[in-house]
Amino acid sequence: STTGTCPDGSITVPDSLGSKWKCFELFVPGEPFFVANHNCSTKYKGYLVSVPNGFINFLIAQTVGSLNQTSSRFWIGANNLSGAGWKNIDDNSNVTYFDWASGEPGNLTESNGCVSVDLHGLWYNDDCFANYSFVCEIPEDSTPSVCGSYVPISIDATAVVTLHQLNAVKNFLVQDFLYQTLPSHLQPATRVSCCSDPWYYWTLPNTIDELVYQIETITYNEFNDSHFYDALNGLCSLGIFDHKEGIPINAIIFTGVELPHGLDDLIQMMIDECLANGTNTITAVMMNPGIEVSYQNLSRLEIIQWSDPAILYSNIRQKMKCSSAQPVYRPCKSWVSFALDYSNVLSNESFQNMELFVVISIMYFNHPERVQLININDNFISKNYNWNHAYNNQALTGDITSRNRNLTIGFNLATTLNKIGSSYFSTSINKPIKDPVRAIVFISDTSNPENYEGAGDAAEYLKSLGYRLFFVLMGPDVDESKLTNYTTDFIYWRNMSNPQPENWDQVRLQAYGCDQTTEF
Repeated sequence: STTGTCPDGSITVPDSLGSKWKCFELFVPGEPFFVANHNCSTKYKGYLVSVPNGFINFLIAQTVGSLNQTSSRFWIGANNLSGAGWKNIDDNSNVTYFDWASGEPGNLTESNGCVSVDLHGLWYNDDCFANYSFVCEIPEDSTPSVCGSYVPISIDATAVVTLHQLNAVKNFLVQDFLYQTLPSHLQPATRVSCCSDPWYYWTLPNTIDELVYQIETITYNEFNDSHFYDALNGLCSLGIFDHKEGIPINAIIFTGVELPHGLDDLIQMMIDECLANGTNTITAVMMNPGIEVSYQNLSRLEIIQWSDPAILYSNIRQKMKCSSAQPVYRPCKSWVSFALDYSNVLSNESFQNMELFVVISIMYFNHPERVQLININDNFISKNYNWNHAYNNQALTGDITSRNRNLTIGFNLATTLNKIGSSYFSTSINKPIKDPVRAIVFISDTSNPENYEGAGDAAEYLKSLGYRLFFVLMGPDVDESKLTNYTTDFIYWRNMSNPQPENWDQVRLQAYGCDQTTEF
């Protein structure tokens, strides 16, 4: 068959190589020839592999060698067990291609007559009872072999690689990897190009097509050099690592640079932190020969050499951890905007309490891309902290505490609601949103009509988009009766010295868009 998809972990044989089968896989530990073929048949519905030409022989030997197996030989399906000439065990056809080592095939005895192959592709008439690894030809699956996981990717696009190498990585991901690997029910993870601007991330794509577009638009920077630390730190700073929902994260770093001396401990600490939950992997693909030696002291980092796309695909897939789990959203599957009050109304102590409360609240979210920060004193909403941003909770909370208040302006509700509305269409999300949408608006002043009047159109517009508005009334003087035209969902924080609003425990699930059975 040439229409299906090779099973997970197997090698796809290009049609151009002239093979009658399309998939093969190496299996260890070693077995005698007869046991090996039995395992190919009963466990994988295949046979020990037949080798029709030198191209296939080279591909198999190169693949086995790249997997760093300790066995120096492996079984293929050629044999002369009947004494009637060399036959392929899959269909009993005559073997038409040979690559005997010097002095082979030698004389047949009672125990030999089975072909083993060394890592150079040379054939041996071997003892059939020897224990060798073995290569099976296996049938294709009728459905794509996807891996249930998030796959954040870092790509070296700097002067340590050539433009040709960068394009080869992009072609591999687009043509040979992403569509074959990523499940449609999981939002694809983002990519980060390293290291012309290692701290810039695209927003999280909603589809694999969007991720493909991001990769295709990576530009080559011939004036910058890369650093593995930046690539690793860029990936580990993604909000994906906050998900903690049982779905593995298989990070892949395509790097062309040696690891500098003296940074092993720092990078090892970062690797251990990103792999702390036990279900994640980090694979480094070495784009230049010889650089892997500098990484040899690192543990838990999977090292793979750049190679033929079919071999590379198989090698990466073998390192990945996959799951059938579905995403889990905590506190629930909703989109939440926090509109803090950065005006001159609150005292410094009250302002800091507001910031701390929001920081603690955000840490409950395991999908930080569903948290949006609204700052009414900015002229625009930062793309990085809009919905579907790629950053983690630490970056979000750091942004909250680093923003400056504008002590020259007072509070204005209309300005706040209009900013929420304008930010809705600057996000990278599919519209209309089917999940709950909430806006938690912090209000410090209703003493003058200019604080709260004129917000009716903005409030109605937000409601038409699906928002439910929750107003946090800060301090004893905010008058809710002046706000009931906009919402009746109030969160009371009359005593700002308290760590949270007085009724927060009673309303937080509603404020987050969760049903009353949600636990977090």
